[in-house]
Amino acid sequence: MVQRRPHNTLPIHHASSPRHRARRRAYLDAALKLGVALLALRGLASLRPARPVDDDAPLAGSAREKRTKPQTRSAHFAIPAAASHLVVVAGHAVTMGEDLSAVARTDRDWYLLDYQRDRGAPRDFVNHIERGVAVAARDPNAVLVFSGGQTRRDAGPRSEAQSYWLVAEHFDWWRTNVGSRATTEEYARDSLENVLFAICRFKEVAGASGAPRRPSTGRGDESAAEDAR
Repeated sequence: MVQRRPHNTLPIHHASSPRHRARRRAYLDAALKLGVALLALRGLASLRPARPVDDDAPLAGSAREKRTKPQTRSAHFAIPAAASHLVVVAGHAVTMGEDLSAVARTDRDWYLLDYQRDRGAPRDFVNHIERGVAVAARDPNAVLVFSGGQTRRDAGPRSEAQSYWLVAEHFDWWRTNVGSRATTEEYARDSLENVLFAICRFKEVAGASGAPRRPSTGRGDESAAEDAR
């Protein structure tokens, strides 16, 4: 039978000597300091620097302010129930720049063919878009369709229609409500398809309204049967 040893006769290594207590206290102090340091570093990491004051902040309502905001449409897409007037604006080129502040002045914001360069084409494009918006603005039952596909292979997957829509959006639709009833048709490859596909797109977005009773182009109120280009 094994007899238990009295507590006061435990081996010496179980005893707590002054030197052992001092060493343990030093370890605890070091661990405490380390924990405090880690908490302090965590707190500093969570702090964010104060936002600097922007002395060059864009003016409210300006095109620059609009570019710095999250991507939003200027108007909700809402085709009028009595839509009966189709306005077609056929594209001539695609935009290449994301900053469209000089889109009406410089060639570099467009992918241009040789015959379009150095002839003021950007201004013509923007004027064409603006006229289309103006025609649609005069009739609350008009639907504006920008027509044109990805006609420039080297420009990448950019369509003429989408480019024109972005330009109109950049100019805030010239302070009209046309943006709420404007859309794109992005498959046309020539003038005939501009007209035919735009009519199909009108039917798609207008639904039961049927085919447009009054087609126009962005060059005025002439019949869309004329060459849109």
